[in-house]
Order: sequence, then structure tokens, then C-alpha cells
Amino acid sequence: MLKGMYEPCLSIETLSAPTLGADAPPRPCESQQVVAVHGFATTPEVTWLTTGWVRQLHRAGADVHLVTLPCHRLTIAQHEDAVEVEERGHTRQLAVTWHSTGLISSLTDTLAQVLAPQATPVHLLGYSLGARICWQTALEHPQLVQSLTLGGMPLAGHLAEVQTALAQGNTSGQALPAGLQAVLVASPLPRAHLASFTAQPVEPFSAQDLPACPTFLFAGAQDDLTTDLPALAATLPHPASAYLELAGRDHISSLTSGQARRAATDFIARHAVSPAGREPRHTVA
Repeated sequence: MLKGMYEPCLSIETLSAPTLGADAPPRPCESQQVVAVHGFATTPEVTWLTTGWVRQLHRAGADVHLVTLPCHRLTIAQHEDAVEVEERGHTRQLAVTWHSTGLISSLTDTLAQVLAPQATPVHLLGYSLGARICWQTALEHPQLVQSLTLGGMPLAGHLAEVQTALAQGNTSGQALPAGLQAVLVASPLPRAHLASFTAQPVEPFSAQDLPACPTFLFAGAQDDLTTDLPALAATLPHPASAYLELAGRDHISSLTSGQARRAATDFIARHAVSPAGREPRHTVA
């Protein structure tokens, strides 16, 4: 990461799928561009790398672009991980301007700047708060999005409660919903960074506008942050949209579900866009 561009900015690291020989059979997600946005109080490494999501998508042939939200980088000197970044891919950063409209809109605008140069629409993959950001991006910039894969998306906002808890020195998240409390306890990030992030106002979720693209939603059956998600899934307009409930999973353990990874990869493959961008943007399985 570049010195002097630490906060606040949104960074994106590209991890390209391994190159196969010319005689290798085509992979179901060959040449697809997947942009993955993590949730609150975690990192792309925790969300997408250690859980096997990047490995699954790479096996299918997709390139993965990992987004790091502002205030969500570990306190490691930028130069210390430069070699690792060079080996894994390349990273670019964009400054984020906080708008009075709210945190989601601010991050959506910045993410759209990342997506605009892509030659073809991308597949957005988001979890928790990252899912909200991807959802809003598909609403405001539909021409940039081929499909949505969203896990653990909360319809109720709790970041103001987190801000209050952090201001009171309650770093364990007591009195927050159990799923959010678990996220805060497990977070490796400095509490001061999280307090800075949650200081921004967050727009309430509105289900009046729905994304037109194919949308795959998944959540754990025991996730107390997503109890309204099945009802929302039933209203999605695209006929190929789907909802997957993960038995026995909560807000954190849903990310390690192989069932979710496989279903998401299959969904992206069914709605692949051709490298030339000539296929219809929103296909039906």
C-alpha cells in the first residue's frame, strides 16, 4: 500500500486466476471479474481468503478483486506487506469523500469509480455491510453489474449503536445483536479505526427499489442480523434470483460454508458475461 494514502481510502487488490495451458478445458467462470466487498470490522483476508472463497473462484477461472473498506486495514507499516502484495497481484487506492447522504452512498460512489474502467460488467460479491454496498451499487450503477451474490445482508442498521458502544469503551459489543457482538469481539482491527468508520451516518435500508440483475442471497438460519432477508428475496424481480438458507449457521460461520461457496460460484457461472461483452447482461438460468 502506498505511503501517505492510509485513511480514508478504499483499496482494491486484484488476484488473477491461475493461467492454464492451451489444451486445458474451459472453466465455468473463465474470464469473469468478481469484485468482493467484506463487511464491518473485518478484512478481505479474513472474509474471502482464509474461508476458501478466492480459492473456489480461482478454480472456476474467475479473477477476484478484493476491496478493503476505509478504516479496515491492520496497523502494519505499508512497506511491510509490499512484497506479499506484489506476489499476489496489484493494489490501487481511491480516496473516499464522505457525503452527507451517508456512508453507503459514499462508498458506493467510490466503488463505482473502481468498476467503471472494466471492459465488461462485473459480478459483485458482498458480505454483511459489504452486501449492502454491493446492493446499492447495483441500484445506482446497473450498467456496471452483471450479477449480485450477497451473504448475511442486514436490513437494519446497527453501526450507530456500535459507535455509541465504542465511545463508552464497550469494546466487547455487549447489548448489540449477538451476530454483531461476535463480529466486534473477533475483529483484529484497532477500535479507534472502527470508531472513525462508524462516526459516519448510515442511510436506512429501503426495499422500495430492487436491483434488476440476477441476485443470489444467502444467510445462516441462526443469523439474528438477517431475519428479514427471506421476505426480501421473495420480492426480487429477476426470475433467476435465488435465496439459500444455511442450516445451523450464524453470521460468522456462514462464511465458511462450502455449500454457500459452491452455490455462489455456480450462480456466477450461470450468469457469465462473454469476454467481448456481447452476451445479454442479465441471462436467465
